[in-house]
Amino acid sequence: MEDVAQHLQQEAIKRTDPGQRDEFARSAFNRFYYATFIPLSRSLADMKDQWTELPHKDVPELLRGSLIRELKLGKKRAEKLGDNDTAGLCARAISNCHEVAAIMETGYAVRVAADYKSEVRIDFSSGADFKLSNVPVSIAKQWPKRVEAYVGSISAAMRQLSD
Repeated sequence: MEDVAQHLQQEAIKRTDPGQRDEFARSAFNRFYYATFIPLSRSLADMKDQWTELPHKDVPELLRGSLIRELKLGKKRAEKLGDNDTAGLCARAISNCHEVAAIMETGYAVRVAADYKSEVRIDFSSGADFKLSNVPVSIAKQWPKRVEAYVGSISAAMRQLSD
């Protein structure tokens, strides 16, 4: 899906017709969001069955709420047992939950603007690094890899706690 998003990004840059530029740019933001959301959603479902098919807007809340509570509880248990490795893994995962939640919150807002708010204009004043809702496409392009890296540590901590 990232390849599709990058293709749409390049098409938006190439197009001279303002309507087409806008459509391709919006579609690029949409695809970068979904290239982030879908793997994250699968990872959350792998962690807990009840986290399957979460609504998009609920993901940041889950990350900042239930998931962090579980990680904090696991960290506390690990510290009591003197398991510094697991406690450190949980601490990193807690920090990463905040990072992923922030990315997903921004991504969701941008995706909603791209899909449903045509009055929110694409800003092409920066050339190839066009923006939607003040978010440059270069930042949106980073979402999938950043979230993948953060989720790796969150998943590792959750696996460690379930063992």
